[in-house]
Amino acid sequence: MRLHGVPLSIISNRDKIFFSIFWKSLFKLQGISLCFISNYHPQSNGQTEMVNPTLEQYLHCFTFDQPKRWMEWLSWEEYGYNIIIHSSTKLSHFEAVYGVPPPSLISYVLGTTKVQAVDDLLHTREVILCELRHNLLEAQVRMNAHADLHHHNSSLCLYELMSGQVEP
Repeated sequence: MRLHGVPLSIISNRDKIFFSIFWKSLFKLQGISLCFISNYHPQSNGQTEMVNPTLEQYLHCFTFDQPKRWMEWLSWEEYGYNIIIHSSTKLSHFEAVYGVPPPSLISYVLGTTKVQAVDDLLHTREVILCELRHNLLEAQVRMNAHADLHHHNSSLCLYELMSGQVEP
């Protein structure tokens, strides 16, 4: 709400909190439509189900060697997700919402400021982003290797089926 205002609708998995008199009254007075999805049918909310694995992968990459510090990385995860150009829209989420490309981060050279707090903050940011790039590259290599393994096996099975070497 702090960035985009009150939503027009909220999709819920029938969490009991949304059935309380407080929330029902608040939603009604604010003109918010509450849409419930079927329990145990995550495909009902496909958009969320598509985003969640991506965000989980991001968090895994961010917190690979420090899993208990995931909260510290959440804003960087949000930033990273929002600046990536998505294949379906050919835009980043940032650009789709604000109409302009996201601002880029300027690399920081250690010691270029005399303010220690600024130096510490920007140095920490550079370390975080360097770790993130490293972890994302490692994850990409793992995912590509995994995909190649399955792609090869699928092609082989399809070839064998088509050539009549094995029964379906």
